[in-house]
Amino acid sequence: MSGPNTQHLREPAVDYVAALSLGTLGIPVPGGRTIPLDLDALFVFSVGGLFGAFTGNVGTLDGSGTGFARLAIPAAQGLAGQTIFAAFVTLDPRRPGGLGTISTATAIRFE
Repeated sequence: MSGPNTQHLREPAVDYVAALSLGTLGIPVPGGRTIPLDLDALFVFSVGGLFGAFTGNVGTLDGSGTGFARLAIPAAQGLAGQTIFAAFVTLDPRRPGGLGTISTATAIRFE
């Protein structure tokens, strides 16, 4: 969750979960809010660990409200020109569905 589209929250020591998806139709969650990703296979694999390719996607924000997730991308020409999307949520048991902040989706385009 760092890079040109880093979203700093002023929520230090809050747990977060980041995910990837192929689209941004949205996943409705309690409280009338939406996670801006599709509930597709990439989403499920990214939240479930993506076989070690997506690391740091679950953790606790540091003292400045920043977290870091990394994606190991294989050198495959078939990925060139493809776009995936990333977003994260913070966890807050006091909020509907246990979700605090919901980020916007960030596009990641493979060159």
